Amino acid sequence: MATELGVGVRSLQCSFRRVRGASPHEAITIRRLEGARSALLKAEPSVTVTKIAAEFCFFELGRFSKRYRERFGETPSQTLARGAAADGA
Repeated sequence: MATELGVGVRSLQCSFRRVRGASPHEAITIRRLEGARSALLKAEPSVTVTKIAAEFCFFELGRFSKRYRERFGETPSQTLARGAAADGA
């Protein structure tokens, strides 16, 4: 991408962070976490956190859970349970 834009990689990263408030990698991770959260809230009762994490390319479940909790203030399991409870209400 940097080559196509005619800038250095570091310059692109710094500009991206200045505009978006996160590095390109962080921004992608945030989008994946938000997608996983949405899927957890809408999941069928038979779906597991592991399945949803894998769908969003999170294969290290401990790291996924830690990042998820930091971002949303609850564990993926809590979100999954809350989504199921809201569905059954």
